[in-house]
Amino acid sequence: MQEVGGMRRREVAMLLAAAALWPSPARSQGADGAARAARWRADIAAFGSGLARRHKNAFHRLPRPAFEAAVSTLAADVPRLTDHEIIVGLLKITAAVGDGHTYVKLPPNWGRYPLQFYVFGDELRLTHAAAPYKEALGGRLVSVDGVEVGEVRRRLNSVMSQGENLWFRLANTPGYLIRPQVLHALSVVRGPETASLRFQHDDGRELEIAVTNAAVEPPPALLDAAAKTPLYRQRPAEGWWTQNLPDERALYFCFRKYDDVRGRARSLFEEIDAVGAPRLVLDMRQNGGGDFTKVREHVIPQILRRPRLNRKGGFYVLIGRRTFSAAMSNASDFRARTAAILVGEPCGESPNSYQENDSFRLPNSRVEVSYSTRFYRFAPEGEDAIRPDHPVELTWADYKAGRDPVLEWVLAEPV
Repeated sequence: MQEVGGMRRREVAMLLAAAALWPSPARSQGADGAARAARWRADIAAFGSGLARRHKNAFHRLPRPAFEAAVSTLAADVPRLTDHEIIVGLLKITAAVGDGHTYVKLPPNWGRYPLQFYVFGDELRLTHAAAPYKEALGGRLVSVDGVEVGEVRRRLNSVMSQGENLWFRLANTPGYLIRPQVLHALSVVRGPETASLRFQHDDGRELEIAVTNAAVEPPPALLDAAAKTPLYRQRPAEGWWTQNLPDERALYFCFRKYDDVRGRARSLFEEIDAVGAPRLVLDMRQNGGGDFTKVREHVIPQILRRPRLNRKGGFYVLIGRRTFSAAMSNASDFRARTAAILVGEPCGESPNSYQENDSFRLPNSRVEVSYSTRFYRFAPEGEDAIRPDHPVELTWADYKAGRDPVLEWVLAEPV
């Protein structure tokens, strides 16, 4: 492993020139197969040594002997595996490491089915679809290429962090479900190009569609199963925006991204003061993280300076399964340092975990590996999630009608 980690740039360049891995034959034979196996084994060795060396504690959940055995087994299996099966094999190992910031990034040229799902309770519903599949919109997924949906979800769990909480899996299952190469590597679909998906509608009618891998850019436009688009799903390209709700005497603040927190926070509180809203609703349900220290420095002090907000009923923070990393950390901060009331679902990350990711690339395939660099504790020992003060779940009936029960609960509260 150490020799691979110290491979000279010239040697790497020669290997890259020998054959491009994206795409490549499934299982090459003869001299080509031997060269391909050598490249992949070098990458797998670099993966094992690099992750062990760089991660803050790569063996906090998976013991080193088990980690090394998994790496060795994958290297031995290379000749019988396709390229995407090898990559998913690496992803399984990072999932076993056990923190949500440690994973293998799927290659950018891997396609997706032109569909989107969401987990409502125990059901996977099709919420968005490209026009050819619109008849399946709103349907409950029953099976994929004959594999029952419960088994599909069980297999998908193997590529998601084994140390994270339920809401992490709820948040990430839909994304992996539309990845053909992942499903094929997990023996869910028979091939990475086309799959048969069976749905059941609310009236009992069943429908089967043959969906094709849409490896195109830009991706096709998707139709929405909802009757209308609620506030929290509007303006999807914007990471930080507000909406004054004068009738409800509230300012709604959609906080999806951490770009320019200092400048944006200044504008936000200038707007709050200008409209005179007696309560602020900060929505972090779609925030995947950033630098949590910026909110501590530029947002929390502004809340504390405004007694009309920093009181019971003056400041609400909306959280959910996609509230991750720095967003989860700041949700904890708001609860601890202000009078914020948290509403929604638990956050999709363990509050006491390894975070702050960095990454490195494997020398031949250029596959990118993310890993954690620090450990944080944001809750008492044994807590698996930052949980809301008032739990409110989005149901399929809510989604279909275009309602937001979380925001509705907040706005129904007395000012």
